[in-house]
Amino acid sequence: MNTEAAKPPKVWNFNRNRNPHFFDNHYIMKTELKDIGSNMKELLVTPDSGIQGLCLLFSYETPVAGWDKEGAFKTEKKFSATTTKHINKYLELAADSARTVTQEWIIEQLAKIK
Repeated sequence: MNTEAAKPPKVWNFNRNRNPHFFDNHYIMKTELKDIGSNMKELLVTPDSGIQGLCLLFSYETPVAGWDKEGAFKTEKKFSATTTKHINKYLELAADSARTVTQEWIIEQLAKIK
């Protein structure tokens, strides 16, 4: 009989202090939509949901920024001043290096989720 206690799986804690290795397959990522601020939600996507390691920021009900295996990204489309503040707050550690993508590209990523 094995007396060694079973170790729980590693679960990556997504937060704004991103680790560049959080896409490694040995982490178990849970899909969840969580409130991260007033009118701000973050969608965390598991690898078995169609895309490996995607996080999307929703400002109000619109996806506008996020993180993927290439790093941070934000929409090129201009929304309200509040949405711009949401994006800047969400990407505060990578705002200068975040790539700009079309709003259509962000919607396409969302559509790929199973």
